[in-house]
Amino acid sequence: MAQAVIASDSIQALRQCGLFASVKGVSTGFPAQFSGRLLSGEFCAFRARGANITLVVAEDESHFLNDDLVARYHKIAVVDDEHPFGASTMPIAEALRLTKDWLKRYKAGDRPLEAAKIS
Repeated sequence: MAQAVIASDSIQALRQCGLFASVKGVSTGFPAQFSGRLLSGEFCAFRARGANITLVVAEDESHFLNDDLVARYHKIAVVDDEHPFGASTMPIAEALRLTKDWLKRYKAGDRPLEAAKIS
């Protein structure tokens, strides 16, 4: 039951940040993830799992499913004895901060296709 409340609060935070026309698939752990449609129309998906934190942007969801991306942002998380799950338990506030930073770069025209670490 507590997980549903956390997910509901997380969806509300994402909807209120002013970046998304819609948000879905919010999970606050194992992995931390969400996807949505930006106000500008593109599809984006955030995922934090193990050593990988990524945000991808595609023209729409069908392009995303075909790995036809406009941009992929990536950050490596620490996975060690102290952090055995790496980014998988990332708080939604941190995910939102990273997403805002990456989408600011996206809007400015900085659109890398950074590869995620394969583990």
